[in-house]
Amino acid sequence: MKLDEFDLYIHSSIEEKLKNKKPPVTRLEVEEAFHNCDGVFIEETREDHKTKPPTYWFISETSDDRILKICFIAHMDDKVIVLKTAFDADNWEIEEYENYK
Repeated sequence: MKLDEFDLYIHSSIEEKLKNKKPPVTRLEVEEAFHNCDGVFIEETREDHKTKPPTYWFISETSDDRILKICFIAHMDDKVIVLKTAFDADNWEIEEYENYK
């Protein structure tokens, strides 16, 4: 799945959450992470994070080498990716993601 084949939708409440993160996460950084992703999209299996359609996540770098964890829902029929959250990935998350590659 390539971001240029989908529309990226970020709800205003999610945009606000991203702006308030320390440091903030921008839409451009999210787009860069999608474009730079060379791994796989992992389906979220934790019960309190499961959604229909499913939530997926991945870890990727921005153009400035910031490593982000991106969580999203893909609406395949509508070609829309709905961002759930994005934040700096910690070492445990990075190692966990590497196990899936």
